[in-house]
Amino acid sequence: MVSPPAIEVRGLRKVFYHPEGEIEILSGVDLTVAPGESLAVIGPSGVGKTTLLHLIGGLERPTAGEIRHFGEDILALSDRALSAFRNRHLGFVFQFHYLMPELNTLENVMLPGLLAGMAWEKVRPQAEGLLHRLGLSHRLRHRVEELSGGEKQRVAIARALLLEPRTILADEPTGNLDPQSAQEVTEILLQLNRKYATTLVVVTHNLKLAACMDRVLRLEAGRLWEVPREKLLAVEG
Repeated sequence: MVSPPAIEVRGLRKVFYHPEGEIEILSGVDLTVAPGESLAVIGPSGVGKTTLLHLIGGLERPTAGEIRHFGEDILALSDRALSAFRNRHLGFVFQFHYLMPELNTLENVMLPGLLAGMAWEKVRPQAEGLLHRLGLSHRLRHRVEELSGGEKQRVAIARALLLEPRTILADEPTGNLDPQSAQEVTEILLQLNRKYATTLVVVTHNLKLAACMDRVLRLEAGRLWEVPREKLLAVEG
């Protein structure tokens, strides 16, 4: 039996309504992402890349279209059911880490598990294991303000992985980082994809990061266009 796509989008439209009229951000986008595939979405600022990622992740609802994850129609879910689906099956990494400043590193990573109703005794060793894997064993009790930019983003990645999501959706994950930290985060995301077959969709302006993905698409004029590898490398060079 053939497995369904990790992500399947059909006829996706997003229109914002203003007193001056309608602004169509996405104009019938079609997209299929295979299980375990890595995909980068690039394009100019303001064209709707983040909106597309939010729609795929169920953070917003589209004006029209279909969105399925491994065959499940997420738009048919109630808001409550969709929230539970996101927490259990999708991991999000954003340009800003969105860590809770009142919690320490370990507690921030444990949070999705606790919200999902898991026992503290089960969540804690799992969170500790992830932080060890990401080189943060020495930072378990540190507060957010005591971490570097790269460390904060690694904590955010650990938090996204806690419930072992099948798909990671990353919005400019290296956007606020220095070159060395950006390279570290890139390597972590690639390892997750290649070693654990986690489906990975990254929105980015970082062409070096995009070039590491299996496939690159450009969002422009409300549509997605395939970017040939040689063209991307020429632009990067």
